[in-house]
Amino acid sequence: MAGEAMDLGLAMLQRWWRQVYLPLFLVVAAAAGCAWALGTWAGNIWVAFFVFWWLKPLYDRVVLHVLSRAVFGEVQSLRAVLHDAREWLGAGLLPCLLFVEVRRKPPEKPST
Repeated sequence: MAGEAMDLGLAMLQRWWRQVYLPLFLVVAAAAGCAWALGTWAGNIWVAFFVFWWLKPLYDRVVLHVLSRAVFGEVQSLRAVLHDAREWLGAGLLPCLLFVEVRRKPPEKPST
C-alpha cells in the first residue's frame, strides 16, 4: 500500500514538476532569506537554521496545493499558486508550526 502511494506521488511529480518546483523554490527562498535575516539580527546562525527547519510544514503545503489541484485537472500557474497563498497558508498551518495535535471529534454512534 505504501509503495503504491509512493509510486503515485512520484508519477505526479514527474508529470507536474515545473508547476511544483517553481512556487516551492520561491517559498523556500523567501523563508531562507527571512531565517537568515533573523539569524543575523539575533547574532546566532543556529537561529536561522532552527527557523528554516521549523517552517518545514509550510514547504509541504505548497507542494500539496499544486498537486491536489493538478490531479483534478486544474494545473495552476505560478501566479495562481501565489494568489491562493491564503488558502494553503491558513488551513491549519499554525497548529502544525506549534506542534499542536488537532484532534477531531470522533463521529457519534447512531442511536438505534
